[in-house]
Amino acid sequence: MKRGLVFLVWAYAAACLFACSSDDEEPNDPDALTPHEQEVVRYFTEVALGGEFDNEPPVTRKWLREMKVYVGGTPDLVLRSELDDVISEINDLVHDGFQITTTTDSASSNAYIFFGAPDVFEAWYPPAAQYIDDNWGLFFSFPDNSTNELYRAVMFVDMVRNADKKAQRHILREELTQSLGLARDADRYDDSIFQQAWTTVTEYAPIDRELIWLLYDPAIAPGLDSATVTPLLQQLLKEKV
Repeated sequence: MKRGLVFLVWAYAAACLFACSSDDEEPNDPDALTPHEQEVVRYFTEVALGGEFDNEPPVTRKWLREMKVYVGGTPDLVLRSELDDVISEINDLVHDGFQITTTTDSASSNAYIFFGAPDVFEAWYPPAAQYIDDNWGLFFSFPDNSTNELYRAVMFVDMVRNADKKAQRHILREELTQSLGLARDADRYDDSIFQQAWTTVTEYAPIDRELIWLLYDPAIAPGLDSATVTPLLQQLLKEKV
């Protein structure tokens, strides 16, 4: 008698436990982001919202027109080849009609990359004076104040104080990429081109590629704050094949 009662109590408890657990558990949400996708959104908002300096509004900035790059200074064959490679990689990632091209006509360009000595660059571009002593590379991008569309950029790669070729290639990739609207540094990925600490990374980390792909999607407009851009990023990541 006691053994039967114990069995019935156990069976009843097990049934309750199963039923209660089933009712309390959330069903799997097919639209929920994976941990990696959540991290991509977080990294995007960290890198893409705002400019390089903290006084700039935390909104998206991007080019809507073709970036036409004029090369100045004295780049060698290695840096010329690297520039072509970086441009090709970016053009393969963007998919909203934006493209980067190079031009030998400075008058028709809207982006300028100078390779050479810091004093020569400073003489040509005086606003760099307050930054150039502490930096082997610089970029300045210019957004329309009303729309946040980027329309002009100036970049610098030091070939005098920094003679290491790998470091020069890193600087070129970083400055050109940040001039696209991914302007802020971060400190969480050692292999990221956006790493705040000094590195000589010469390739995009996978998450870097995702950030470029996301910013240059037609759904992402310039001028979006975190609250507006986050659901758009989430949707794009769920739709991405």
